[in-house]
Amino acid sequence: MKLNYHKLIIFVVLILYFVAPKSMTINYIGDFKEIPGHLGPWYIERLLLLGVCLAYICISFCYGKFNHKEMSVFFFLSSIAVIQFLDGNPVAFYAVIGSSAAYALLKSHNELNFTKREITIIVLLILCYPLQYVFYRLGTRTTASFLDANISGYYLFLCYIVLRNASNFWIRSILPGLMMIAGVMSLSRNFILAIFLFELFNFSLIRIKLYQVDTKYRLLKASHLTVVTTFLVLMTSVYLVSQPYEKATGSTERLTNLQDGSNYKRALANTLMLERIFEKGDFLLYGNGTEKDSVEAPRPHNAFFRAIHRYGLPLALACFPIFFMVIDGFRLGNYGAVLGLFSYYSILNDFITGTELLLLVIMLTIMRKLQMARQENVAYNFHSACR
Repeated sequence: MKLNYHKLIIFVVLILYFVAPKSMTINYIGDFKEIPGHLGPWYIERLLLLGVCLAYICISFCYGKFNHKEMSVFFFLSSIAVIQFLDGNPVAFYAVIGSSAAYALLKSHNELNFTKREITIIVLLILCYPLQYVFYRLGTRTTASFLDANISGYYLFLCYIVLRNASNFWIRSILPGLMMIAGVMSLSRNFILAIFLFELFNFSLIRIKLYQVDTKYRLLKASHLTVVTTFLVLMTSVYLVSQPYEKATGSTERLTNLQDGSNYKRALANTLMLERIFEKGDFLLYGNGTEKDSVEAPRPHNAFFRAIHRYGLPLALACFPIFFMVIDGFRLGNYGAVLGLFSYYSILNDFITGTELLLLVIMLTIMRKLQMARQENVAYNFHSACR
């Protein structure tokens, strides 16, 4: 009974993210900016996720999973959230509750052991997500029920890296292959880049060499990757803003044309946000929540910038170490997955705080368990062949 509540939260989160539809609009044709208005079910599911996370934190506290120092940090983060709540930004609690739940599961993930039946159920729940690509469309592009092809692609990539570590050949090879086709048909540049990085750095020789370098110099720590990728994105943003651009299209041309209106707006949002921080002092105390403002549209397209934009600099910086701990807890030997994920965090939305961070811990934990089961299966077959 002691570990049941860990498994329970994993199953509930998987259902809410991968099984429950986020939109009832099957084929969206309209202004890209109006997509949030078609995600009614997702807003309800987010509230349910927060409730689940809060319950998990309380249960973990009752089981003594948090020491006094960790509880002090939790109450410190909560106090920042309360201040922002009184200032009209209730979204700050989203960061605190979700990140704290992620930390609680991270502390206990090594204790988890899944039965074969539980692994089968988990795989089936994960497979429900790529099935959404059969039904949902964003104009002529395939997508999942999040409607936004890039955001849908992030969750598809999480499913992909998990199933690529399964023991069964069909689950490890054929199903991810079909998922790759669905992602490419969505014309998501983020997804294609993430898959390329995952497969490239998953080659044995490259992975072994990176492992040797990483264990000796720690160059691939999450904090180091964050600094490097954020710097590269900022330099790229400055460059794109200074160049002419073409109108963004939904055709295959977008895969080879980086200087289009979509990337220009993302780059402009990144540069404008930094200008606001250094010139006007915006976001130094309070975030902007989920609301847009008249100064900046669209919002920054970098996970770390976006977290600062949503929660303000103090709360965002306080939550970043939890994200670093998550990545560093799984990065050794999983460089393809980590670099693929950072390709999303560098140029897309905030997936590094809140319930998104809990989902990341869950998916990486499942990936780790599948890797261990696969290694045990290989060892068993080897010893059987030697008899």
